[in-house]
Amino acid sequence: MGGGPLWPRPRAGTGPAQRPARRERQPARYARLGFSSIFYILTPVATDISKPDTLLHSVDDVIASMPARFHPENCRDLVATYQWKLSQPDRTFHISIDKGTFRIHDGAHPDPSVSIESSEEVYLKLVNGQMKDVMAVVTGKLRVRGSISLAQKLNRIFI
Repeated sequence: MGGGPLWPRPRAGTGPAQRPARRERQPARYARLGFSSIFYILTPVATDISKPDTLLHSVDDVIASMPARFHPENCRDLVATYQWKLSQPDRTFHISIDKGTFRIHDGAHPDPSVSIESSEEVYLKLVNGQMKDVMAVVTGKLRVRGSISLAQKLNRIFI
C-alpha cells in the first residue's frame, strides 16, 4: 500500500468542499438599535413631538391646540380612549378616538385604553419639548397604564 497516513481519516462530508459556508455573526437586534431606541420601543408616549412655535402655558392651551395638531390619516382604523390624570392641580380628561375623529371630554373614563399620569408641570414640559418622555418615565415623573402599543401611536396622531 502506498500513499499517505491512514490515521486520522477525515469523516465523510467534512472536507472543505462539503462544509457549508459560515455565516458572519450578526449583532442582536437591540444592539443595532442602540440604547435610546430600546427606550423608544418601551416608552409609550410621543417621542417625536417637535417643539411648538409658541409655548403652551396651560392644559387648556394644550387642549385648544389639539384640533390643529390632529392627523386623522394616522388613525383611520383606531378606536381607543386616552386618559390623562394630572396632579398639582388635579385635573382629569380623556380623548375618544374613533376611526379618524376625536372628541375631548372632561373627567375620567370608566375603562380607558391608555391612562397617562403626571403632574401638570411635567405634562406641559413634555408637550412643549422641554423634557424627554424617556427621562420622565425613567425618573417616575410619568406613569402609563394600559396598552403600550396604543400609547405609542400618540406621536403619530397629535403632531
